[in-house]
Amino acid sequence: MAKRRTPTPEQAWLADLPDAYLDCRMMGHADVDYTYRPDGRAHVITLSCSRCKRRRTFRLGAGLTREGRSRPNYSDAEGYLAPRGSGRADRRAIAARWVDHLGRLVDSPL
Repeated sequence: MAKRRTPTPEQAWLADLPDAYLDCRMMGHADVDYTYRPDGRAHVITLSCSRCKRRRTFRLGAGLTREGRSRPNYSDAEGYLAPRGSGRADRRAIAARWVDHLGRLVDSPL
């Protein structure tokens, strides 16, 4: 009898990853929702992905250049990121899962 392997935390996460999160990981985010608010002489802009709900917030100074960190501040939806301690998500495994997802969409009746 073959011994059954216990999935790693990353494998379990990937198996449960919602299809919308897969789409964002493979095609990029659909940043269609945004908010703007003035903050003194600065401007705070938040972009939200309509699929996975990831938010990117950045701040522009009075001269319309980024202030502080050179990258935006990210806020991810629960489950979007691989579990802590599992390292970086395996791009090939994510791509294989996405191709499987697309195959199910193509094979499903309209």
